[in-house]
Amino acid sequence: MVSAEADLYVIDLKTAEFRRLARPAADAEFKTFVPQTGVAVFSTVTRGGTHLWISGRKLASANEFLAQIAEGSLRKVEYHGLDGQSLHTEQPDHLR
Repeated sequence: MVSAEADLYVIDLKTAEFRRLARPAADAEFKTFVPQTGVAVFSTVTRGGTHLWISGRKLASANEFLAQIAEGSLRKVEYHGLDGQSLHTEQPDHLR
């Protein structure tokens, strides 16, 4: 298995040929490859659900209903303690 930027390739060691390993979706994340069978596993976890592909075929999907739920928005709230001191909480890194 060889990666060239975003593309993945399988090398046949007998013939020295490269074969591009197609992603089943643009945002699919490569998980594993079994050279003996040529099976590749990809997955995605998005607001549209969790999906699992094996050799290009979608094997399973879960939580697809999440795409229909409105996503909340973030807003900064400033507040002060009883002594007038400005109070704040640290925002998690993934929300910055």
